[in-house]
Order: sequence, then C-alpha cells, then structure tokens
Amino acid sequence: MLTGSIADQIAWRLGQWQGVLPVVFFIQMFWRMFGFMLIGMALFKWGVLSAALPASRYALAATVGFLVGVPLVTVGVLQNVTNYWSMPFAVTIGLQFDYWGGPFLATTYLSLLMIACKYRMLRRLKSGLKAVGRMPLTNALIQMTVLGWIFYGHGLGLYGTLDRMALLQLSGGFAVIQLVISPFWLRAFRFGPVEWLWRCFAYGRSLNLLHFATIARSH
Repeated sequence: MLTGSIADQIAWRLGQWQGVLPVVFFIQMFWRMFGFMLIGMALFKWGVLSAALPASRYALAATVGFLVGVPLVTVGVLQNVTNYWSMPFAVTIGLQFDYWGGPFLATTYLSLLMIACKYRMLRRLKSGLKAVGRMPLTNALIQMTVLGWIFYGHGLGLYGTLDRMALLQLSGGFAVIQLVISPFWLRAFRFGPVEWLWRCFAYGRSLNLLHFATIARSH
C-alpha cells in the first residue's frame, strides 16, 4: 500500500481511481469546490475580498459564521470520536457536520482577515500570506514532495503511525516555514520557480526570473 514501494503505491492508487474515488469526487467534491470558486469570484467582484466593506459588516459575518459553524463542526468531531472514526460513519453522517459547518467557519476566518487588513494589523502575517499566494504551485509541490517523503514507503514510511496532534503540529509547522520562506524568495525573484516555468511555457519565451536581471545585464 502507501508504505510500500512506488510501484505498490501506484497500483493501490489506480485501484482506488477505478473504484470509489471517481464517484466521491464527482458526486461530492467537484460541485462543492466549483461552487466555492464561483462564490469567491462573486465576492471579489463585490469588493468583499478587498476589505472594501464597512468593518461592521465583516464583524457581523464573523459572528454569524462562528455561532453557526463552531457548534456544527464540534458536534461532528464528537460524533466521529464516539464512533471511533469508523469509515462508514465518517464518510456519511459524520461528514455532514463539517460539510455544512465548514463554510460558516471559513466565513469567520475570511471576515477576521478582512478586518485585520482594514486596520493594517498583522502586517508580517499578511506579507507571508501574500507571498505564498503569489507562488501557489511551488508551495503545493514542495508540500507534496516533502510530506510524501515523510509518510510514504519511498521515504520514512510514517503513514498511519502519527496521532492527530502530531499531524496538526507537522502541518502547522510546515505552513509557518512556507510563510517565512516565501517572502524571502520573492525579494530576490519575480516568481516562484514553478510559476516562472509555467509563464515561460504560456508566453513561449524565457522571462527574467531575477528582479535585477535587466540591471545586471546592463553592467
């Protein structure tokens, strides 16, 4: 399986894609993700994501999202714990609490972030988030590569050996590292390395990666 060789991992994943994953993806995940993309586009057009609305509206949205989302998600976690995270329960009834409560919590997080932007709070955090957002493909591929090596059989093979608190610490620590490193990279380079390759492919020509590449050539 996932702690075996790369060939074992590929065989297992092919079996999953031939079985339940396509059904789960197209029936449950695709429409939700596509819907959120449309909602995000609408919120951007309305100025919600630019911190253009009054702070009182963001505060109201954060409060409503918190009062609805936290109870739903908390009940869902408790129900899953009570049922020992049984797979049949977790992917059916247990999933519904987070499925519906998650968007409310996301509204709370978004609203609080917009309030922070309006009052110019958390400047360093915003700088890190902005940098990560400018090189999403690079950060995603780094995550998959490093964490894949940690958990899968071609690396440390720790899949299924860490408890949830250890997983939370690992994922949180990795996110902090990327929030710190991404701004430093973008101080010297115009794009992330993968984003640079993608732009070169899209434009059909080589683009300057360094901020000072033109100045360096002139000297």
